[in-house]
Amino acid sequence: MKYIILCYIIILVLQYFYVKYYIKNWMSNIKNIGKQDFIFNNNNKTTLISKFNKVIEDRIKMLDDMTYVDWIDYNNKNPIIDYNGHKYDLVIYEYIKNGEIDFLSNSDYIMRANNNPTLIGLSYSDIIKEQNYNFVFTIFNLNPNMLNNMYHTNNIKGGINNATYYGVDAETHRSVKQEIISTNFTKKENNGIVDGILFISYNILDIELTYSNKYYDYINPLFMVSMSIFIFITSILLYYSTNSIDLFKPLLFLFGSNAYMTYFMSTIEGITTVESEQNKVKDINDGILSISFLVAVNLFIIETLKKSQKKYSLHNESAFLFCISLILLMLALYKKTNYNKIDDIREHRIEKQFMYNFSIFVNIFILFNYLIYIGKETNIIKMIVKNSMSIFN
Repeated sequence: MKYIILCYIIILVLQYFYVKYYIKNWMSNIKNIGKQDFIFNNNNKTTLISKFNKVIEDRIKMLDDMTYVDWIDYNNKNPIIDYNGHKYDLVIYEYIKNGEIDFLSNSDYIMRANNNPTLIGLSYSDIIKEQNYNFVFTIFNLNPNMLNNMYHTNNIKGGINNATYYGVDAETHRSVKQEIISTNFTKKENNGIVDGILFISYNILDIELTYSNKYYDYINPLFMVSMSIFIFITSILLYYSTNSIDLFKPLLFLFGSNAYMTYFMSTIEGITTVESEQNKVKDINDGILSISFLVAVNLFIIETLKKSQKKYSLHNESAFLFCISLILLMLALYKKTNYNKIDDIREHRIEKQFMYNFSIFVNIFILFNYLIYIGKETNIIKMIVKNSMSIFN
């Protein structure tokens, strides 16, 4: 037992330094990701706006001497604006006015020029469906009225305008806040008029990084302390359940459980909504109900392992771990409704999530014991060891 206590003390020391030097300062340890440097963009806003204004003016003037098709083709061949080694995308949307029948609905826009050829020809409504799919549990989705707002603002004010919207970084697929420099264009061609929006954007804020937190920031410290003590006591009881003859599996359980708990505290999650939290809680509750089949499986395993009770301690270990998993599942089913704010809902959901996942981790140990039993009863382990030795010899 002294080795379990010694290992637990070492784990606590490592966790303390991990929390102090990494989790509490995790943002400072993350290097800028993506093709655009947020610091550079924010420090050079005035210069970038001036640069983009000039580029947009030049591109619009080119339309006077080119057909619309040739102009679109040119912009697709030159969609990247380079400034001091930093690259920015130029985008063109063609305005599709709503018809007389559906005049109350918003107009749509077709992507005509972009650095990503897979988006060419898609409507903006379809593009935001695809991109918002990546952000199920965040409030920073693309604004479906963004292009309409830009188009009508440019019509009213004229010239080149700027606005700020939430978007998706083309390279990292992360939510960002973007400054968009835009203007409208009009081209008379083939007895008709084609118009739309041309714009260049640059990222000014990494939304996911700025508004993200690790689970450690939301979990009640008392809960994590109690779970840590719970793991320690379980490891000791697991050791005594084997009549103090097996130290490997209690230590494996101790290290494995604490490794998962440390990993869990390090999980990053962005800003959320009440609806998202309720959906996550529902998913966990549904998972608890679906995992109930493991009770029958575990009972079968425990009953089978009775045969090995004289030779091994597998039955006692599995029966004890089965009780632990049931305790965790029952704790995960505990409901709390006296919420005052969304952070209270999130805290309760994260605690339920930990206990639910931890119960699965415990069940893995039960199956591990059963595999050992099967391996010994069928001599599979001996055959594997024998064949391995013959290969090396």
